[in-house]
Amino acid sequence: MKHMKPNTTAMNSLLATILLASSTMLTAQAQEACPAYEERDVKAQALTEATYNKLSGIYEAIGEELYNEAAADLQKLLNKADSASYERAIILQALGHVESSRERYGQALTYFKESVSIDSLPNLQQFQMMYAIAQLEIMSERYREGLNTLNEWFCKVPPEQIKADAYVLRANAYIELENYQASLQAITKAIEITETPKKNYYQVKLASQYELNRLNDAATTLKTMITYWPEDEALWKQLSSVYLNIKKESDALSVLELAYKRGYLGKKTEIEQLSSLYQLKDIPYQAAAVLEKGINDGILESNKKYWERAGNAWYQARELEKALVAYEKAGRFSDDGKLDLRRGFILIDRRDWDAAKTSLARAVEKGGLTDSETGNAWLLIGMSELNQDRYSAAIEAFDKAQHFTASRQAARQWIVQVKERQQAAAS
Repeated sequence: MKHMKPNTTAMNSLLATILLASSTMLTAQAQEACPAYEERDVKAQALTEATYNKLSGIYEAIGEELYNEAAADLQKLLNKADSASYERAIILQALGHVESSRERYGQALTYFKESVSIDSLPNLQQFQMMYAIAQLEIMSERYREGLNTLNEWFCKVPPEQIKADAYVLRANAYIELENYQASLQAITKAIEITETPKKNYYQVKLASQYELNRLNDAATTLKTMITYWPEDEALWKQLSSVYLNIKKESDALSVLELAYKRGYLGKKTEIEQLSSLYQLKDIPYQAAAVLEKGINDGILESNKKYWERAGNAWYQARELEKALVAYEKAGRFSDDGKLDLRRGFILIDRRDWDAAKTSLARAVEKGGLTDSETGNAWLLIGMSELNQDRYSAAIEAFDKAQHFTASRQAARQWIVQVKERQQAAAS
């Protein structure tokens, strides 16, 4: 009877349908120690013409997704196949493909394992089956079993055939088993043997470093990732956060500043953090500019909190005109006169007497000041009037300041000075 080789192209195509993508796996580990590599020696075998023809028809049915019919026909062939024969291994392999296609992974594993145990398939198919078993076990959350199968595969497959995805698959099992050191070793190997950088591999490495609390190493990994994927906004923010965690505020600020210039900071918390870092590093001008732009862009609310912060930063930067504008806007949202009082102090320093009087009077009118603050406000109003030679108005203001303990003595002294100047002007 004529013997024929199985349709390996069709079988390989079927096998590919159960290979799981490794793009979402989290970590990996380097290959464990194996005995000295020995090439597997399996003699080439062939199917009988009758079996080959039947399998060809079954493959066509599988291609048309007629899985029930294919499974029934394969079972008939299996019942006739000799145990531990090449033919039985091929039939079991096909049955495993069918069950996997029907998402019956437990049954698929049973068929695949028996097929592998016969140990009669050619290297390519045998190794593909082992790898598929490991994938199915890991997918089925049988992580220790999957890891054992994968480790056995690592030891049997020719080393030059081991690709990066295998290390990533191993990583998935180690991550689930919380062996983060092992996962870090493996993903490092995967990265080493991959010519084109893959972001998910670096994410695996980063996740492992986070779990191991190796934040300095995580910062290095993130810097590398940014060189490959500078358009990924999250990487910049992650790197800044890591730097903050390891108390490298200057580095955190530099990274966040670059992200800001690239337009990557569009959330309230991000703008607040950048401004706070500028303040921390004594760069108040930039702190104020970031806050004000955030308000104007609608990222930060236009309210007392943010305008007051901007005003404080402008004041620290000695940008008094801008501080006055910010305080004035903050005051619009305030029920008390404290911000108007603050503006009054600045305006007095700038010798802008009319504006100072207006702001101070508004502070008193709004109220919410302590007795000391109210007394000081009247003192400053009196000074504003005096510097414009409005003696009567100045005396009136100083007289009101006398009603408050903290400003009483100063107010009396000012009244004496005003009257002296008033007499001198009249003579």
